[in-house]
Amino acid sequence: MNRSTRRITAGMAQGSVLSAAATILIWSGLSHPAAISQVTASQAPDPPAEPTLMRVRLPADDHPDLALTLEAAGFDVLPTSAAAGAIDLIVNQQELDALTQMHLQATLVDRGRPLRDILAEQGLIDGVPPGYLDLDEILAAMADCAAAKPSICELVDLTERYQAPTTYEGRHLWAVRISDNVNVDEDESALLIVGDHHAREIVTPVICLYAMEQLTSLYGIDPAVTDAVDNHEIWIAPTWNPDGYAYVFSSDNYWRKNRVRYLPEQAVGVDQNRNYPSGWYSSCSGSSDPYSSTYKGPLPASESETQTMMLWSVDQRFSRVIDYHSYGREVLYAYRCRNHPLFRYLESEAAALARSSGYGASIRPPSADGEHYQWQVFARIAHGFLIETHREFQPSYSSAVAEAASLWPGILEMAGRTASLYGHVTDASTGMPVAARIRFAIGTEILREQAQSESTFGRYDLFLPPGQYRMGFIADGYRPQGHDVTIEADGNPTVLEVALEPR
Repeated sequence: MNRSTRRITAGMAQGSVLSAAATILIWSGLSHPAAISQVTASQAPDPPAEPTLMRVRLPADDHPDLALTLEAAGFDVLPTSAAAGAIDLIVNQQELDALTQMHLQATLVDRGRPLRDILAEQGLIDGVPPGYLDLDEILAAMADCAAAKPSICELVDLTERYQAPTTYEGRHLWAVRISDNVNVDEDESALLIVGDHHAREIVTPVICLYAMEQLTSLYGIDPAVTDAVDNHEIWIAPTWNPDGYAYVFSSDNYWRKNRVRYLPEQAVGVDQNRNYPSGWYSSCSGSSDPYSSTYKGPLPASESETQTMMLWSVDQRFSRVIDYHSYGREVLYAYRCRNHPLFRYLESEAAALARSSGYGASIRPPSADGEHYQWQVFARIAHGFLIETHREFQPSYSSAVAEAASLWPGILEMAGRTASLYGHVTDASTGMPVAARIRFAIGTEILREQAQSESTFGRYDLFLPPGQYRMGFIADGYRPQGHDVTIEADGNPTVLEVALEPR
C-alpha cells in the first residue's frame, strides 16, 4: 500500500492527503475514503496576521461548577484553585464575546506574544535563548545524542519511515529509539514517551530530552537504567506539535493547537489532543467550533500528526505510554464519559505513577475524550497515562529541569515494568509470527478494548490486574482460538504462547 502523502498546501495534490487520511480512518474502523473528501485544507493565500490569544479571569463563586460548564462548552479552562474564587481561561476574541453574551464579566490578565520576547525580557538576549530550545535545537540535541551513543540511540524520521503526511507547514515528526541493540529489531516490549501535543506546554520537551539524556548517559552505570535499555525499546518524541511550537516562539506564547487551516480559513488549528478516534464522537469530546482552542477537527484523525502517531503505534505496539502535558502536577487515567471495565485498576496504577513521579497520589480522570493516551488504551490496551506537569506553561528553565528530575523516577519505573501477561502468537504449522487481534472477556462482559500481537515476532504485552480472563485470538486465515487465563496476585507475570491453526 502506498502511503506517501502530503497535506494539501500550495502546489500539492489533493489526492495524496485524502489517501493517507482515508487509510488511517479505515484502519480505525471509522470511515471510508469518500468521507474524507469533505475535509480539505484551504488552498487560499494566508489570512491576515492573527490577533494573539488572551488570558482572562472570571469571578467564580460557584467554582468548580462554572469551570466544568465552560470546559464542556469547549473553552480552554486553566487549572485553578477553588479557594482562589476565580477561573482563568485562554480565549480568542470570539470566545471573549461569547462570555459577555453569557453575562460573564472577564478581566484581561495578559495577551499572548512571542515567547522569544518574553524570555528576552527575563535577561536572555541574542535571539534563541539559552535553556529552552527552539525546534531546530531540539532536533539537534536528539541528533547529537544519537551520534554520541550510536549503539543504543537512533534518531528516526517518523514521517519518512512511515511515508506519513508532513505537518501543515511541511515539517517532519521525529523520535529517538533507545535500546541495547538499537539497529536491530528485537523481541522486546516498547515504551512511548511523548511531549508537546499542546504547543505552549514547553516544559514537556525538556522532560523528554532529560529522559533521553539519563537513559543514554547512565547506561552501563546505573543497573536500573541498564536493565531498562537492555530489555525494552524506549521511544521518545519530545515535540509532537512542531508547527505550534514554532508559533509559540515566534508569535503567541498561549497558542495550543497545530497550525492547520480548514474552511473558514480565518479559523486556525486543531487541538491535537482531541483529534484521536477513541471518544471523538463522545459527548465529552473536544469542541466542534473551528475557532475554539479545543477544536477537535473536522473528522477523527484528520490531522497529519494524529495519523503519524497511529501509523507508528500500529507498527510498534507500545505496551506502555506516557504523554506529558502541563500544567497541574497530576496523572490522568481512563476515559471522561465512557466506562472502562478496569477503571479501579487504572486508578490504582495512576496513583502509583503519580507517587513515583513526585506528585503524591494526585490523580483524576481526563478533561475530555478523544485524547491520545485514551486511543492507546482503547485500541491497543496499552498501559497509558497522561501526566500534567508543573504549575505553569512556561516556568523558568531551571524550574523546568528540576521538574524533569522529579519525574525521572516515574519514567524509570515505567521503563522497567514487565507486563502481567505476555507471549507470542505464531502459525502452528510454520512457527512464523502472526499479527492477531486479541479480545477479552471478564465473566460475561466482553471488553470493547482490544489488543494486537505485532507482526515481526508475534509478541504481545498486556498490563492487567489479578483475576480470571477469557481471551480470544483472531487472525485472517486462521481458526479463532480461546484461552482461559489466570493472573495471580503475587506479581509474577503469566506467559501464554498461542499457536493458531491455519484454516
